[in-house]
Amino acid sequence: MNNNKLSILFFLQKTILNKKNECPLRCRLTYQSKRKEFSTGLLINPKYWDNK
Repeated sequence: MNNNKLSILFFLQKTILNKKNECPLRCRLTYQSKRKEFSTGLLINPKYWDNK
C-alpha cells in the first residue's frame, strides 16, 4: 500500500500590498516533496490574518 501525504498551506504574500493595504492570499500544495504554489485571487488585510 502506498501512503503519500498531501500538505496544503495558505499564506499571505506580505511583500505585495495594494492601495487598500491588502495582500494576496496564496496556496502551496506539497506532494511527494514537490511544491506547486498559486494565487487564490483573494485579497486580505494582514491585520485580520492569523497563521494558526
